[in-house]
Formats: sequence, structure tokens, C-alpha cells
Amino acid sequence: MYEPLSSESLLKLGSCCNNNCTNCPYKSSKIMSDKIEDILYKAYELGIYNEVIKESKRLSKLKKHKYLEMGDRLEIAYNKIKKKNNGKDKQ
Repeated sequence: MYEPLSSESLLKLGSCCNNNCTNCPYKSSKIMSDKIEDILYKAYELGIYNEVIKESKRLSKLKKHKYLEMGDRLEIAYNKIKKKNNGKDKQ
């Protein structure tokens, strides 16, 4: 039995593959899609895109965040990485 691909892995494809993937980030509501796009765009502009993706993936493995929508999990990851990096800037 195959394990489903993570939302982060599917997001890297760039668009929906139409295979009805369990964790498809592209089939979300329009609002969630806009949220995901906005967060990833801001992360890219700040140079923290890869860190945000890694943190989101890590969060998805925790019971507390396992069943969150991808956009919500990305938002938590984005805020955490941004806060961590702001602390580094002040030192």
C-alpha cells in the first residue's frame, strides 16, 4: 500500500494532477488557495520559502497540527519562521 504524498510535495508540482490525491492543496476552496498563495509569496519575498515549507511539513507530523488545512498550517509555519528570523536580525 502506498502512503499519500504530502501537501507540500503536491504543491511543488505547480498544479493539480487530477488524480484525486488525498492531500491535494489545489482542490481547497478559493479562499484557502488564495491564503496559500499569499503566504508562499510573502515567504519567497522574505527569502524564507524553503524554511516555511520544511516547518509546515514538520508540523503536519505532530498530532496537534495533523488535521489542519494546509493554508492554516503554512500560516503557523510562516509566522514561526518569520518571528525566529526577526529575532536574529535584532542581535
